[in-house]
Amino acid sequence: MSPRHSSVLKDMGGVRPLAMRVLMMINLFNGKERTEKDLAKLFHDAGYTDYKISPVLGLRSLIELYP
Repeated sequence: MSPRHSSVLKDMGGVRPLAMRVLMMINLFNGKERTEKDLAKLFHDAGYTDYKISPVLGLRSLIELYP
């Protein structure tokens, strides 16, 4: 079964396409750029006890959440 709507985009590679997708998300879908402090509050409010943010490549980061 395929979803009726998907916001998953094909990975075109590189930082520029990623930056453009971030700008589109922020401008078209009321997205929000968050600081680490904002994320910490969001994770805590969602019930997670701890988190780890590891920079991976350019603008990308891996976020690990712990119950």
